[in-house]
Amino acid sequence: MTAPREPSAPQPGYAAASTDSNTPRPFALVTGASRGIGRAIALELAARGFDIALNYLRDEAAATSAGEAIEALGRRALIVRADVVSAPEVAALFHDLDDRGASPSVVVCNAGIARDTLLGASEPLDFEAVLAVNLAGVVNVCREASRRMV
Repeated sequence: MTAPREPSAPQPGYAAASTDSNTPRPFALVTGASRGIGRAIALELAARGFDIALNYLRDEAAATSAGEAIEALGRRALIVRADVVSAPEVAALFHDLDDRGASPSVVVCNAGIARDTLLGASEPLDFEAVLAVNLAGVVNVCREASRRMV
């Protein structure tokens, strides 16, 4: 396993978000942002000038740690707990962000699970859980995001 790399400077072809104090910085929502790839994505977006809404489900301490790392970059971090499988929880997450003036202009559907095993050793509930998070979760998040982005 390799160590996570530090957030990079803006690359050619990528526009950094505005840092003008008169212009509010855009928000990005990253699901599954408390650790791993989601945390790295959130940090990279923060390094590029975005304020971040960090979604998590179970590990509040890890989400808080990610939020502190984002704030250390001079960006705003909002930590929001919601199960992406639950359409009502996702709707509540977006309403919470709306109420806090943080409607995202960027959404990264990173939350996901794996139940890797041999097919013969798997259980139907394993398959259903993977589909629920990795497919229905994306649909739930994109549905709510699209209502605000259209």
